[in-house]
Amino acid sequence: MDKNEPPLTPEQVRALFAEWSKDYAARKQINEGVAKESDDHDKSKERDGGREM
Repeated sequence: MDKNEPPLTPEQVRALFAEWSKDYAARKQINEGVAKESDDHDKSKERDGGREM
């Protein structure tokens, strides 16, 4: 943050936080979906004798 900028007002902070939490929640859902897929991938690898081709 530039030292010449005025500090954020509480309203600005709340708005930024609301935006951030929406973004965070969306990303968390995506990451959990990806984690599930990679778990499935690991299981299929074990069935193939644990080797990746």
